[in-house]
Amino acid sequence: MQLFSGKIEVGKASVISTPLFLSNQPIREVKMTTNNLPLNQKSIKICSVEGCDRVKQGRGLCLMHWKRWRNHGSTDSLYKTDCSILDCEGTHCAKSFCKKHYEHFRLHGNPLTVLNVGKGVTAKEKFWSKVVITADTERCWEWQGAKGRGSYGISSYRNKTITAHRLAWFFVYEEMPKLQVLHSCDNRICVNPNHLREGTNQDNVDDKVNRNRQPMGEHHKNAKLTNNDVLQIRQLLSNRVLQVDIAKMFKVSTHTISAIKKGLRWSHVIAVDLVGNIYSSDRVR
Repeated sequence: MQLFSGKIEVGKASVISTPLFLSNQPIREVKMTTNNLPLNQKSIKICSVEGCDRVKQGRGLCLMHWKRWRNHGSTDSLYKTDCSILDCEGTHCAKSFCKKHYEHFRLHGNPLTVLNVGKGVTAKEKFWSKVVITADTERCWEWQGAKGRGSYGISSYRNKTITAHRLAWFFVYEEMPKLQVLHSCDNRICVNPNHLREGTNQDNVDDKVNRNRQPMGEHHKNAKLTNNDVLQIRQLLSNRVLQVDIAKMFKVSTHTISAIKKGLRWSHVIAVDLVGNIYSSDRVR
């Protein structure tokens, strides 16, 4: 087998191309700069730091200066510096901020954001320090701490995570609620005791339905029909069209068409004609 050997032109220089396993020369690490690039690639952008001719990697910086900026907040710093916030003695963590100010920046977009939370000696004092208590007891007292599933406030008490409104009930009445704690204000982060009451799960569902917070009809995420579709289905039913044909037309089951006809589904959809007569599913029999 004949091995390849010849010259390859790179810019103005020429090198001998020799298979790596036949070469006795040690492998030399080449620094990535524009001086190493071929003439047809001289247009590649270089690092924006003055005096650096390395190829740009990110944010206008080469890899070395970008790592300095990421780790130390400055392209000139080789060691950790202080926080860039005035009068802060913390050590740099990221983006020129210490760990505390960086967390404020990451969570709130402003490193100077300060939440007056977590102050107090007892668990009760710490809890109420995270609440905006208004002078008007009829207004909501909104929880400023962490939030969990369903955007309800959560807090830790005796190594257990408890929703904020249930814990507020405990601190006010000195006993854990035996049933669910319901909001009369429909504000999930409210912990005002005047807005809380005990109730069953059925009471909670009834409140949701009576206050129009229950997604229904075309507003439900799994709905396949719209209000206009239901009106068209009723019109077809009144014209004696077979339910099987209507189900194929709207790509639903015949059970759904039958439920619409009997008023078991979509009974909230009504239509008013030009004369003022109200038509609902009860008229289709």
